[in-house]
Amino acid sequence: MPLKRPNDVVTVANEKVSIVTVLTMLGVEVDDIGMGRARKVHCPFGGLYHSDQGLSPAMRVYPDSNSAYCFSCAAYYTPVGLAAKGLDTTWRKAATHLLDRIGYRPMDLAAQFKDALEYEPEPDKALLADALKTYCRRIDPDWARRQFEPRVAGILTRCLSLLDLVTSQDDVHLWLCKCKEVMRRALQPEQVSLSRKYDVLWETLNDNGRRHP
Repeated sequence: MPLKRPNDVVTVANEKVSIVTVLTMLGVEVDDIGMGRARKVHCPFGGLYHSDQGLSPAMRVYPDSNSAYCFSCAAYYTPVGLAAKGLDTTWRKAATHLLDRIGYRPMDLAAQFKDALEYEPEPDKALLADALKTYCRRIDPDWARRQFEPRVAGILTRCLSLLDLVTSQDDVHLWLCKCKEVMRRALQPEQVSLSRKYDVLWETLNDNGRRHP
């Protein structure tokens, strides 16, 4: 029997299948993308979910991390996640379909054992994005409305765009801690206490008194 690990088919498909391959499969035209260069493309779901019916290229493709992010959908996609949504199926079925499409054949037992020993899972950036949004919902009961405020939405978008830089568990901890703090400040700006306001007023009056004896 082949060695198993959680979501092994999904993991292999995300590693072996290019995000560009999935976009092309879903009918999206993608120009030649070199490593390290992000590219804007049209989201395959623009006609269904975008306010402009998908006219603008709202999706950005990140070849280095083999992923994509749609700014209109506010959604992060791996190859399997994108295929699962486009084919309206489960992640495991989508992964199997993608591996069959590229003619992938699993490694022999010895190679699988070596790979399992060396395996370090890639951070699940879709789950990280959901974790940050869940945190925002927890600290602000009005999150369903406030997430669309220009300032809050802009800060959230900047946080999510940094997911492309998250490649290790240390990165996960740093990104989540910092982004939680940034979103907390955006949703709960610190209020100046009444005593501090009095202190400022007193300092101002004293300063004016010194200037105008």
